[in-house]
Amino acid sequence: MFCKRINLMEKLIVRFNGEKNFIISFLNVILNIAFVMSLICLICFFPFPLLVTLPVYAHTKLYITIKYCIFSELNVLMVSFIIYELKNIIERIRKDKIFIIENANGFTKTGVYVFLWGIVRQINYIVNGHYGMLFRFDNDGNLDIDIFIFIIIACISLVIGEVLRKAVKIKNENDLTI
Repeated sequence: MFCKRINLMEKLIVRFNGEKNFIISFLNVILNIAFVMSLICLICFFPFPLLVTLPVYAHTKLYITIKYCIFSELNVLMVSFIIYELKNIIERIRKDKIFIIENANGFTKTGVYVFLWGIVRQINYIVNGHYGMLFRFDNDGNLDIDIFIFIIIACISLVIGEVLRKAVKIKNENDLTI
């Protein structure tokens, strides 16, 4: 049974690798949709504090403080930057430009943006009173370690950027060798 599953996975991998444009096209479509959604959120959230912030004496469910809106803007802005960089990387890969310095810089920028997004989320949690510590437990007793997930993903992206930078250097040296 286990061997059958492995063979099925190998067939799927070969099928997707054989159609390399399918995966790239799929990622391109998903990232385009996400980028448009993030731009819509940026445009809608920008005037939102001016429209929704009511006087302090009007305690309704519609009342949203400006600090919530500012952190929402910052979160959406960080996500937009990440999606934009990933879109650029996918577009260059689609054009078979893989080992170029722009991809290495794109992964490095993505890592920095993910790290900044984690910091913005942490500051948001502290400022808006959700919690004031790095480790927190939810109602079920599970450990919630948001900031560390962002740090790990940022480090992975930075490492990929450095590996690509080294690969570009080696590729350029090999191109000069006859």
